[in-house]
Amino acid sequence: MGRGGVEGEGTTFPMYARFRGSLLPIEQLCFDMGLMLVVWLLCGVTFYYTCDEGWSLLYSWFFAVNVGLGVGYGQHMLTLDSTKYFTCVFALVGTSLISGALALFYDLLGQRIKSQSISVDGDANRRKILGGLITLSTDYIKLYVLGACYFTMVVYGVLLGFYTQGYDHTADALLFAITNYTTAGLLTPKDTRQSLWGTTLSLMFGIPMNIAFWGEATSSYFAVYQLAEEEDDDDDAQLAAQKRKLTHDDWGDFLEAELLKAGMVGRSTVEKLKRKFDAQSAI
Repeated sequence: MGRGGVEGEGTTFPMYARFRGSLLPIEQLCFDMGLMLVVWLLCGVTFYYTCDEGWSLLYSWFFAVNVGLGVGYGQHMLTLDSTKYFTCVFALVGTSLISGALALFYDLLGQRIKSQSISVDGDANRRKILGGLITLSTDYIKLYVLGACYFTMVVYGVLLGFYTQGYDHTADALLFAITNYTTAGLLTPKDTRQSLWGTTLSLMFGIPMNIAFWGEATSSYFAVYQLAEEEDDDDDAQLAAQKRKLTHDDWGDFLEAELLKAGMVGRSTVEKLKRKFDAQSAI
């Protein structure tokens, strides 16, 4: 049996079942959400390309992405009732899928990073880069990575404004990039092949990155205050632990404390597992 508890025997696609069964439950959810997003986008592109609006395949892809991600600009207006009805359902489904997929993906990313940072030695939670010139805390690796990716997308959006939209001023190019990623869409891209390709790709990566980075930045900011309150409790617990030598019987309490400190589980989850253990041990 795999990590996710799914076996490959007796299924129509045994290789797929074995691959999926090797994933953790949250990895399985991310994989499934990714498949649903691909199917959702393909359905949208196919519909817009084959409907009677007369759009090209490239513009159909561009329209499906910008509608699904909530930007909503476009050079061609919808003229058919069937296209309007489809777009209403397509946008509603897309918003839910994208929000759910993003939440799962970044939760998985955070869990992997935090799981690598669990250590009795606090110095192990710090990493040196650039030959030791910079020291980073693994507690904020996720924020660093998202920040670097978001900065890269902003630079890409600005360059896109200069080279595909013909802007002469940095203010216009930056406005084009930022309002795209924040779904304000104040400056509509040109209806050219190069512009549609570049803008569609920027929307697919820039909007999720904008949501992820600022969401993580906000969470990290408020976590500072929560950590300050928890440190007082941790100090009391550490003083109590120092008064006696830890034994093998203390492993459960030690593991619980480390998992809570790393943020891999919440207090409610721990209490639920304790109740489940007490119920099974009483049988």
